[in-house]
Amino acid sequence: DAVRPDAAMAGIWEPDAADMDVAAIHQAFVRGLRSRGGAIRTTSRLVSADRTSAGWSAQLSDGPWEGDVIVNAAGAWGDSVAAICGVRPVGLQPKRRTAFMVTGNATSRNWPLVVDADQSFYFKADGEQLLCSLADETPSPPCDAKPEEIDVALAIDRINNVTDLGIRSVRSQWAGLRTFVADKAMVIGPDEHDHAFCWLVGQGGTGIQTAPAAGELAASLVLGKPVPAQFEYWDVPFSPLGPASQADLCEELFARMREAVDIRLVAEVPLGAFLSGGVDSSAVVAALAQLQEDAVNTCAIGFDVPQFNETDFARQVAERYHTNHHERVVA
Repeated sequence: DAVRPDAAMAGIWEPDAADMDVAAIHQAFVRGLRSRGGAIRTTSRLVSADRTSAGWSAQLSDGPWEGDVIVNAAGAWGDSVAAICGVRPVGLQPKRRTAFMVTGNATSRNWPLVVDADQSFYFKADGEQLLCSLADETPSPPCDAKPEEIDVALAIDRINNVTDLGIRSVRSQWAGLRTFVADKAMVIGPDEHDHAFCWLVGQGGTGIQTAPAAGELAASLVLGKPVPAQFEYWDVPFSPLGPASQADLCEELFARMREAVDIRLVAEVPLGAFLSGGVDSSAVVAALAQLQEDAVNTCAIGFDVPQFNETDFARQVAERYHTNHHERVVA
């Protein structure tokens, strides 16, 4: 109802996406912490911290503190906290994002989040209003971020250019810092040089979304417990392989590869293999040639730029295994 037809060529609709009640979720975490004896001190600035045989002895702006482990969840100030504790910083870069609220219309309450493909702006329903942003990521020092008028004006211009909203005034505006490291991955776990200092930073604007998982993972690492199974992407055992010879290991590798290819040959239509001439596709074609009586169907895609064209390698493999080979060159 808002985006002008002449301003969009295509779109992606995600009907299963849902909004999060950030305030309610945050308060639930606060209540959970306090019910377990935790305390939140919002005016206790870290002045100094020293390692002791038992853990840490710190001086806060409102008094001393001692504990076994420091969990650094200081957001944009994470590297500053690390420096005070004598721990090497991880290279956090806070980035400012400005947001603002405008008046919606009769139908906007049910609108989804709308974001352009370049992520140069977004807007979404927030009750009777619309929450809008430039989706900016402006590098900033750690600070109490303030909205920039130019960012608000630029966002309004971009949104008005592609919608019929006709935004002319802003009801409220604010800014926050989203903090990243160079690879934009979260930093969670004990510091490599001091296991009594645990990092929990670099969420980059996804803190409330990742809080349950990040908190559980950090807690298991701090307490020395096994990482919960749901967080293990892959586990490779490095136990000794036994007395098998290299020849035996090679034969086992070939047997497992033939088995992996064989179980994928069940089909009601002719099968073939894409052949790039690299190690992986060549090995698959070799296994196919051993497993079926008829010639293997292969295809390769080449380029009209010689330095990027690898069809010669594919052709050598096709000739070696007498495949029905097909090539196409992309200009």
